[in-house]
Amino acid sequence: MFQAQATTKPYSEFLRENGKTSIINAMEANVRYLKSMLSNLKASRAVSLLELERYKYLYQEELSFRKSLQCYLNESNKNLETSRTKLHMEMQPSRSEVNAQNSRPFTGCSSAGYFDSNPEPRMQQQSQFNYKWRSNRGTDTQPCFY
Repeated sequence: MFQAQATTKPYSEFLRENGKTSIINAMEANVRYLKSMLSNLKASRAVSLLELERYKYLYQEELSFRKSLQCYLNESNKNLETSRTKLHMEMQPSRSEVNAQNSRPFTGCSSAGYFDSNPEPRMQQQSQFNYKWRSNRGTDTQPCFY
């Protein structure tokens, strides 16, 4: 009986040691996996930082480009306003000349010989139009030419 206990005792110790070894191996594999994940994350972070720096640089370039374009646009708007004012000032005298020509007193009719004593031809011209009366809300009537 002692001999059976003696043989079982080393086997149980063997199982215990074997179990510890497998746990230790599993933990070492887990540590190796975590170290590789950590190195991958560090590499990924480094790449992300490089991309961030690149996008930051591009953003700064775009801002400076937009500022220069804004300055150019402001200068162009000033030049346009100056040109418009200059053109407006140049057009003012010619407009006043046109207004002066249009405001001259009426001296005569260009169709003075058209009116004669017979009103019949004029009435025939007016009767060529067809007048139709359209009603607005049933009370007002206004002629419509069709």
